[in-house]
Order: sequence, then C-alpha cells, then structure tokens
Amino acid sequence: MRRRLLILLLALSSLTHALTPFSTQDIIDDIYARLTETGEADYEELSDQLLYLAANPIELNTATRDRLLQLPFLTAEQIDQLLLYVWQHPMDDIAELGLVPSLHSYDIRDLRPFVYIRPQAPTADHLSLRRLFHDAHHEVTLRTDARNIEQTEPDPVYLNLRYRLTYQQRVSASLTIRRPTGAPARDMQYGGSLRINDIGIVSRLVVGGLQANFGTGLVFAPAFRLGKTGYIAGAGLADEGVRQYNSPDGAGLLGAGVTLRPHRYIELSALYGAQHTNDSLWRHVLGTNITLRYRRLRLGLTASESLYSDSLRLRNAAYNTHYFRGTNQAVIALNARYNWGIADLFGELAAAQNSRWGYATDLGLRLTPLSDLHLVLLYRYYSPYFDNNLGYALAETSRTNDENGLYVAADIRLLRHWRFDAYADIFRFDTVKFGIPFAPSWGYDTRIGAAYCPDHTDYDLLFRLRARMKGTNQTFSTLCQFNWGDGAWRLRTQLDANIAQTLPAPDSNDTSAPPTFGLTILQDICYSFPDAPVRLSLRLMGFDIRQWDNRIYIYEPDVLYSLTTPALYGRGGRVLLNLRWQIIPPLTLYFRASETLYHPDWADLRDIPLTRSDLHLLLRLAL
Repeated sequence: MRRRLLILLLALSSLTHALTPFSTQDIIDDIYARLTETGEADYEELSDQLLYLAANPIELNTATRDRLLQLPFLTAEQIDQLLLYVWQHPMDDIAELGLVPSLHSYDIRDLRPFVYIRPQAPTADHLSLRRLFHDAHHEVTLRTDARNIEQTEPDPVYLNLRYRLTYQQRVSASLTIRRPTGAPARDMQYGGSLRINDIGIVSRLVVGGLQANFGTGLVFAPAFRLGKTGYIAGAGLADEGVRQYNSPDGAGLLGAGVTLRPHRYIELSALYGAQHTNDSLWRHVLGTNITLRYRRLRLGLTASESLYSDSLRLRNAAYNTHYFRGTNQAVIALNARYNWGIADLFGELAAAQNSRWGYATDLGLRLTPLSDLHLVLLYRYYSPYFDNNLGYALAETSRTNDENGLYVAADIRLLRHWRFDAYADIFRFDTVKFGIPFAPSWGYDTRIGAAYCPDHTDYDLLFRLRARMKGTNQTFSTLCQFNWGDGAWRLRTQLDANIAQTLPAPDSNDTSAPPTFGLTILQDICYSFPDAPVRLSLRLMGFDIRQWDNRIYIYEPDVLYSLTTPALYGRGGRVLLNLRWQIIPPLTLYFRASETLYHPDWADLRDIPLTRSDLHLLLRLAL
C-alpha cells in the first residue's frame, strides 16, 4: 500500500515534469553541453545514438547493463541501483524512477525520453524479413548548407543525403551520400552501415562503417570523447565493443566486425576495417578482443595491427619526434575491472610498436561511499614512444603520447536541489609539445561546477569556475547560466568570461605578458506555437575576445543530428535563428540561419570580411 501511494505521488509529480518545455532534442543538447567543454565529442554520433534510443527506448524491466551503458549521462552507481531495483520489484509505472535512490529529478528528466515500462510479460521476438520490412522505421534526411557565404570559395554548398532503417533494438541500417563544401560534383563521399543484434551466439554484427572500443581506450578510442567533465560519470565504463558508425567523414573504419557470446562469461570480438587517411594513403586495421566476465571481475585482452599502403610521414617538427612512422604497427593491451562494493577498480596496460616499443597505462579507482557521492581517482602514464592513432584515453593533448598525470574528480548530490561536480588534473610532459618549445613542462586543469535544480519548477541555474595552466599559458574562466521555461516559452541567459596570461618560460629573463580578457553574453528565446507544429529559436550574442588564447567555446543549436561548437574570437555580435516545422506528420523541415558581424576596426586589422553568414536546411521524412 505504501509503495502504491508513493507511485501515485510520483506519477502526479512526473506529470508536472512532462509539462515543462524540454523536447528530446533540448535534453540531448543539454547533455552534450554538460559533459563537454570544447566540443571535442562527436555530436553527430551522440545525437544519432540518443535519438535512435528515443525512437527505440529501453524497456527497464528487461534492461541489461550493456543496454544502459548506451546512456553516457548515467553513472555506474545509477546503473547498478536501477538494475537492482527492477530485479527486486519490476516497475509498473515510469514514475517509479523516483524511488531509485541515486536518481534525482534532473536525472529522471534526462532519462525519460529513452526508457519505458512494459508491465506485461514480453512476447517472443523472432527476427524475420517479413517483420523487418513491415514493422521497421524508415527515415530519409536531405541536408544542404551554404557555409561562410562571404568567402571566395568557388562553391560554399554542402550536401548530405541519408536513409536509415531501424527495427526495435535488433537491426539498424544506413546509407549516406555526402558532398563536402567546395568539392567538385564528382567528388562525392559514400558511407553505409548495417548492425544486427542478438542472433544466436552473435551478440552484434556490423558491416560497413564501424568503430570499436575496449578497456579505457588505449587501443581503440571510444565513440564519444566527453572530456574531463564527462569522465566523472563515465570513468572506466567506455567498453562499447564493436559498434556502428554512420558518418562517412573518415573518423570511422569501413569493414566488418562481429561480437560473439559463446558462453555467458565469454565475449569474443574481431574486426577488419580500412581508412583513407589522406589523398594517397590507406590504412588497413585488424583487431581482436577477448573479454571474460565472472561476477564482479572483468578481464580483457585486445590486439590490433595497422598496415599502411605507404610509409607514414609527418612534418619535421620537434613536437612529433616520437610519433609513429612506418608501414605497420602492432598494439596490444590488457584491461581489467573489479567491483568491490563501494569501490570500482579499473585499468589498462598497453604496448605499441614504434621506433622502439612504447608503453602506456591507465589505473583508476571509483569510490561511491554514498549513493549521492561519487569520487574518481585516475593515474595515467603514456611514454614518449607510445603513439597509437586509433586510440584515445583521458589526456590533456589530442594524443595519448608522452604524458604523466593524476586526475581527481567528485560528483556531489548530497544537498537537495543542488548538484556539485569538480575535478583537478595535474600533468607533466617529458618532451617538447605543440605550443610548448621547452621540456620538461607541466600544467594543471581544475574546475568546479554547481547546478541548482529545484523540483517541479520552471527554472534552473548553473555556475562554473575553471583554472588552467599549460606550458606558459594560464587561463581563468567562469560561466553563469540561467534557464527558464513556462508553457511554450523557454529562455536561456549565459555569460562566459576569462582572463589569459602568458608566463615567462623557465630559465628565461622575460617578464610576464599583460593579461588579456574575453567576454561573451548570449540570450536564447525559444517558442513553440501551441496551435501549429512550429518551433522558433532565436539567439542573440555579443563577444569581445581580443586574443586567441582567450577564445571561448559555446555550443550552438543546429538542424537535426548536428550541433556547432565554434571557438569565438574577435569583437562583434552573432545572431542565430532556428526553425523546426512539421509540415505534415511524416515530413519535418529544419532551418538554421546565422550571421556574425565583426567590429570594423578588428576586421580591417586582420583583413577579413565584416560579416560571415551560414544557412543550413534539412528535410526529414520518417515513416
């Protein structure tokens, strides 16, 4: 009786949440903005995966850990407690999410679009061609952009045509044709992929575009590089195996991969893929992994071999002295994870073939002494001779090469309505790095954030403070954000500011350069028409950023499956207009127009146009 009363009260409160003006796309944009800082994550793939889950949500009563790991905003503790809750008493209503101890109102808001409850016993789901073509979801999108219209490029038009078929969580297929900006009509890029899940011992089969990730990413990089902020929630969890990759932009491989589960404790994966790294060079990749899972222990062994069509050559620069050169490279790694109550220990040890073998290791510990307190500690060491273009783990630079660091982070939700997150990262380089002409060098990166999210209200607040030092560059930055929504309206006000200074190099008689400043302020106004399937979003922004070291990254909403994160630099203003119009139920139009107006003095000094204009148009047909 008590549980039913709690469910009733939670259902009433969840109805209040359902009335707030946050669409699925709004939630995806907010997740991306919260987990990233400089737009380093692949938003197209993240948006594609979450929109796919929104169309094919996860049934909570039968959910597995692997399925819930597809939601990058959930922590390991939240996944464990959610699985434990549905195991002890299966859910009858989605409002029961409020009874899971570690899920707060803002977590539930993020989770609701991607999950559902099916109280009745599930029926057998046999995959057949008849059911596939009868029940599948079909989607066709046509996108065209006119980018940087004022520039003198011969053709600023970008084209992208994509077809996608999805059937529940079992089958996903896509075909893409793309023409990059400025490319001749004959220079088209073609991509396609097919993914099939759960056919006998075949857990996953991928043909066409694919990616892979095992362990912490030292051999194969994870699909979403969520940065140091997102690492608080996802540390040690990015073990995705072979996965589908839909974009033809070259970041993925073209080939085939399979994951087999011959036994409940054993998982075997193998893949072959090719990649066109530049106009004349191809890379062929062979990869394999065996993972053993037994109770709280997981062990994995991963190996890859990269074969180049010609010797890999790099420009002659001091910072890339130890980068890989040659025609073939072997990488092997051992990863492990052990869960022991409140402690989760994970790590990976890898070796890569170079001019001599280089080694790298990640060793991490996640502590959850309370359901609302998460602590992460990670030590990393990447030797100067370790260099693997296919891998990426937590690092200060864009490569896992020549870095020694200690990362400490915390996610604190002990106070009602408040959420705090913080991290501190100290790192050292033993050789010369890009932009740092001396060695050894060191630096730090620290950040603290606070979010105020009252239950069942129409506003929330976000604050962030960050301090960074790398080589001779030192930056202090802050962000303040206010969100408000009521019915059809949604407003966002945001202020970003920073101070940057160049310090003297060691053993130098130079003095510190004077500090420079950067400032942006923006206002978003969104309105959904109650009597028409139309939504308008307007952004007004002003910025004053005199130096490149003061650049500020701010994510910008775009058409479906896309989001822009430009590095703002200069003096001026920016206007963005976004339109979403459902012309008829299967057909939706997305439109985005943006224009940047630079201050005449700043533009004349750098000999650039006073304005920059972009137009994006996307048509989506969903059946």
